[in-house]
Amino acid sequence: MALFMKKNPTIKVETSTAVYDGSPLVCKLSASEFQPDSAIGDKAWETYGREMALAPLPQVGAELGLYAEPPMILSVYDRAKNRDAALKLADFLVNDPEAGKILGMARGLPANLRTRVAITPGLSGPWKQVHAYEESISSQVKLGPPAPPKGASANFLLFNKLYEDVMYGKFTPEDAARRYYAEAQQNLAG
Repeated sequence: MALFMKKNPTIKVETSTAVYDGSPLVCKLSASEFQPDSAIGDKAWETYGREMALAPLPQVGAELGLYAEPPMILSVYDRAKNRDAALKLADFLVNDPEAGKILGMARGLPANLRTRVAITPGLSGPWKQVHAYEESISSQVKLGPPAPPKGASANFLLFNKLYEDVMYGKFTPEDAARRYYAEAQQNLAG
């Protein structure tokens, strides 16, 4: 992939790392991708003629090593002008089964089990497959880590930028790693 990106500098890194219309999987340039199960979409499903399967990452030993990761994290700025209304909206989107039916799997499999049960009968295609996969491994999935610390989203963006810079030869991996750690520490310090 790195060699491909260096030879094709007009392709953005987002095109090669997300499951959507331009991903290598959807474009039939790869046979598999390592992505969250909720990243499977209708386009990938149609491209492969509905012959896709989901599987856990390769493992050593009996444990899968997977944890439950929220498909979408909602947050409300503590000093927002309409903080109470924003909190009500977030609560509604996460916890109301009717909202869950409207949103479906647009934000991944709902974290609220009551909402998940409410949407399950209406699932079809890839979302039904994602649901079945998650049900099949649910007894082996561990609890997820705590919420990310302040600055984590900035570090995620920084990583993606530096990754692209390495892929296009702007930085060596060693230089990018030094820069990442220096800037990441500043982001986390606030």
